[in-house]
Amino acid sequence: MEICYVTIPNYPTPSSGRGQDRYAYELIKGVAELPQARVTSISSRTNKANYLIKELETVSILRTTHANVYHATSEYGLRSILITRRKPTVVTVHDLIPYLFLKHSPIVYANQLVQLSLARLADRIITHSRFYRELLTRVYRISSELIDVNYYGVDHQVFHRRSGRTRNSIPRVLFLGSLKQLKGIRDIIEAVARFAKNSQVELLIAGRGKHWKDLKEVADDSDIGNLTSFLGFVDEKDLPSLYNSVDALVWPSRSGFGLPILEAMSCGTPVVAAECLDAIEYVGDGGLAYKPGDVIGLEKRLESILESDKSWNYWSERAWNWSQKFSWKTMTSQIFETYRNLTRTKEDENLRSIEANRIAAFQNSW
Repeated sequence: MEICYVTIPNYPTPSSGRGQDRYAYELIKGVAELPQARVTSISSRTNKANYLIKELETVSILRTTHANVYHATSEYGLRSILITRRKPTVVTVHDLIPYLFLKHSPIVYANQLVQLSLARLADRIITHSRFYRELLTRVYRISSELIDVNYYGVDHQVFHRRSGRTRNSIPRVLFLGSLKQLKGIRDIIEAVARFAKNSQVELLIAGRGKHWKDLKEVADDSDIGNLTSFLGFVDEKDLPSLYNSVDALVWPSRSGFGLPILEAMSCGTPVVAAECLDAIEYVGDGGLAYKPGDVIGLEKRLESILESDKSWNYWSERAWNWSQKFSWKTMTSQIFETYRNLTRTKEDENLRSIEANRIAAFQNSW
């Protein structure tokens, strides 16, 4: 089976720090390793930021490409496939953040909403949580039978527990992600500040973004500036060591799931996440959740993890066990099955059409 992937505007790489890039990389790599698959990947060759230029370039390449299935790894690539009338089509809808948070960035999100509205024209939609499948059916009136839920994965060979790992004598709490308003990082700073009144603690904030100076001021105003380290962007190859060096990961994001949840769990690092959108499906029984903005609730959950070696070991083991349910290989296999079902359906439709034409021709001959 020949599969053509359109990754515009993302790049299939594990090193950019963006989840959609990682998804495209793991999916394309995983399917390419299957003996029954032949893969073509179309990414824009231009470095120019102008999306229209990238789309025109993608359309030009697609016109000379032939495959059994065409898969846009985000909603942005679908329009290029539709313009060239390639069939059958699959699109991955990662989230509906533009719909949920339009007021936060109306110009940017309005454009994304236009792209998302095209999803109903695809033959199959892949999303990564039951939450977004239900939201897609409600917002865009798409039948749930056309939407497959395939959970994101984690590479357990890369992200694994360090041998003999134990709790640090001074607990270390980590946030890893982009430093944006919707990430809810103030929750973790304020909760750690409360925790620090009765216990020793260190806070590590890893990631890049224009709000880091504001966050540093919040840490200083909360009297934990000397306990807080801003690490900046952390390279992919350094992430397993970072996860293994901390005692808890807090994911306070208002925009739902992020790959650090699964990566930290796979390293045996306990996770506390905001009970928001699709994140709870990934935290499951492996971690703890708190209501976004409930700083006291977050502090109590950190205390329950960090209060003793016994409690930390308990949540570390739960995190590791839960993470085993998720892998890129499982996700890839499920998505490839979607391709097979889709091509079978198209073949059946073609056969029925041919048979109907034959019957009509026979009847007309009489």
